[in-house]
Amino acid sequence: MAPPNKQSLRTAKLALAAITELRDDGQPATTDTISRHIQEEFDVSDKEVAKYLSKALEKGVAFGAIKQMNGRYYLGSVVDGIREHRRRRHSKKGRRRRRRRRSRH
Repeated sequence: MAPPNKQSLRTAKLALAAITELRDDGQPATTDTISRHIQEEFDVSDKEVAKYLSKALEKGVAFGAIKQMNGRYYLGSVVDGIREHRRRRHSKKGRRRRRRRRSRH
């Protein structure tokens, strides 16, 4: 399998951001609404979005970052797991302290 190019990775990140923002607004995230949102918010042309969006959504579903039901897209459990991991990682403020050496007299 060929490695993804920069444009497809950028489109995938934009798609995840669009799904998150549409979810927060209470709108369903369909392919058309995601495409429209990316064009409006991120100032990307229609041709650039159309070329990579469907593949990015398919790969996101295959990876588990996106769920698809009845033509609508939702964030998958992988994204929720990453968020939870970041929350736990940043909440641990304590660090191991260095042990002081006792001086020998």
